Amino acid sequence: MRSARGPKEDTLKTNNLAPIATLALASMLALPGCKSCTAPAVGSAGSDAAVVTEGSAAGSEAEGSEAASAPVDAGNATPGSSLQAGAEMTGESYTLAGCTVTLPAAWAGKVTVAQADGSLTVRASAYPSETVCTVYTAAADEVGTGDESNALISQTDLGDGRALCVMATNYSYVIPDARYNGADLYSDDEAAALLDLTTGGVVTADELDGLYYDYQNTGTLDPKLNATADYLAANLSVAH
Repeated sequence: MRSARGPKEDTLKTNNLAPIATLALASMLALPGCKSCTAPAVGSAGSDAAVVTEGSAAGSEAEGSEAASAPVDAGNATPGSSLQAGAEMTGESYTLAGCTVTLPAAWAGKVTVAQADGSLTVRASAYPSETVCTVYTAAADEVGTGDESNALISQTDLGDGRALCVMATNYSYVIPDARYNGADLYSDDEAAALLDLTTGGVVTADELDGLYYDYQNTGTLDPKLNATADYLAANLSVAH
């Protein structure tokens, strides 16, 4: 049986990657699920090279502000084909490393998508410190499998020795893990909102509390404790 995790580090409360408040976009950070791969660290949503507000139509025009004149480097992600640095766009499909990453349609208006140095970071709009998932490239032979807290949702071979990885915070495990260990990290409202966003509302925090308690006492991991990972695997697509 896997032992219970420490409340702060293992639940990855701050940006779910590392407890660092501000990072230069050029800094590098080891990602969960990778044995030795690295990807650009992402700071707060307001400090990224471009922050994209998720909406309903990929490649829509900017709303409320005029796009900057210099287009984003082709190596970075763009919604549709027209994202420009600093623009706020609506859209659900993004290009990254020659792949099209399509977010769940139900996330429209509920997440922000930030790009930095060729990676995407998806955060909950209502709780911007919460990283739902990160899309990044890594050496194909150095991608790990993730764990209960950080789920490797997909690994797409890019054909050049690299892979495009999607790593998600498995809130259906992280939230009851924190509550079981007495960590006051998620209010009832926050837990409900994050679970609704990342599981499609198929499970509640109270139900997960009971399942996590059983897991700690029997060693049997109920599939609902992986509801977030299953939801993202079924609803977030990567096409190469």
